[in-house]
This record gives sequence, structure tokens and C-alpha cells, in this order.
Amino acid sequence: MLDTYGWILTQNDEPENGLALLREAFARSSTNPEVRYHIGVALRILGRDQEALEAAIDSGKTFTSEEDAVKLIQEFRVSLADQG
Repeated sequence: MLDTYGWILTQNDEPENGLALLREAFARSSTNPEVRYHIGVALRILGRDQEALEAAIDSGKTFTSEEDAVKLIQEFRVSLADQG
């Protein structure tokens, strides 16, 4: 439930509040790759690309938004290369 609410906040222009809930959800279920992806998106929205990349790294498990996560990781890498 924390992940769902945090994700809703993140998608509705409240990424800081959403991130707090997503991190709490991650603390309770650190093996859930969907939560990791949601944290990555929230961090990306907040402009914290390096942290976002680390959060979204594949856990080796399949999940619903996996295709979106792969695209996001590619965006992070391009963004970080442009910064470097």
C-alpha cells in the first residue's frame, strides 16, 4: 500500500512526498523490483540522476514495469554521460 500511494504522489507532482513513502515501502520489501523502479523515477524527477540509476538497477527479477525501467536506466546513462 505504501508503494501504491507513494507512486500516486510521485505521478501527481509530489515526488518528494512520494519518495518518502516509497523508501518506507522499500525498507519493508527490499526485494521488490517494482518499488526500486518507482524510487528511481521519483529521484529522476527530483534531478538526482546518480541515485536514481542506483535505485533502478535490475534486481534480476521480472516485474510489471521492467520495460519502463530499462528505458529509464538508458536515460540515466545518457544524462550522466552528458554531465561527465
